[in-house]
Amino acid sequence: IGSVGSETQKKEPSNDELIGALNQPVTGPMRGPSTGIRANAATRAVVKRGPGIVPDLIYALEHSSWRQSVWIVFCLTELRASSARERILKLRDEIDHGRFANENERLDFTLDVWIRCYLRTEAQAHGL
Repeated sequence: IGSVGSETQKKEPSNDELIGALNQPVTGPMRGPSTGIRANAATRAVVKRGPGIVPDLIYALEHSSWRQSVWIVFCLTELRASSARERILKLRDEIDHGRFANENERLDFTLDVWIRCYLRTEAQAHGL
């Protein structure tokens, strides 16, 4: 007979599953040329995982969609993940060179705003 309680224990989602859940629409009130986003269940789960998820978030930016990139940068900002700086700068350059030009998503300035927010938060953390 199996061990008592083992069937009721929920398996913790993997980092990949948590990051995959970030591939969701970017919704919220329009704030000028961008969407005012806030934490949701998916972002809270990622941030709750803590600094250990940061390398996987950075890696996910290599192939993420525009909308998933918005949420990834949001999470990296919330995590104050200074180790993501170089990848965030690369993402900004990729945007400038049309990385998301072929996506059928509503491409506003939300990702640009969160990149700037991340860089500002990171600079403040280092007293710059």
